[in-house]
Amino acid sequence: MRSTTIITALTTAATLGLAGPAAAQSVLSEQPRPFSVDATPGVIVFSQYQVDIDAYRLVAREDGVERTLNVEPSPVPFDVDVGTSSTGKLVAVYSRSVSDEEVDLFRYSFASDSETRLTSLSIEG
Repeated sequence: MRSTTIITALTTAATLGLAGPAAAQSVLSEQPRPFSVDATPGVIVFSQYQVDIDAYRLVAREDGVERTLNVEPSPVPFDVDVGTSSTGKLVAVYSRSVSDEEVDLFRYSFASDSETRLTSLSIEG
């Protein structure tokens, strides 16, 4: 099985707001399947496929430390966007397929380590 690897110094540097040639290349994650990723200064959030559960988990890397976020797994990679809320708190917003007909949007709060379903933006079949 072909492994998908992100090795892009310019993309990583641009995403993290680092300046040009001084940024070093680094491997974000080696995965057996394609995955999605987003970043804000100091935090990278990405989908990580886990063979043992045949699903994706949402993972954050903060200050070089990687941890699985407290959210339900997804059968497909999360479509994740990380940034700050209107109150300046770090959040991730992502979609998760609940069934073939239903896709829900969620907001994960890094401060409370919890997710909230965004009911007004979720699609029910």
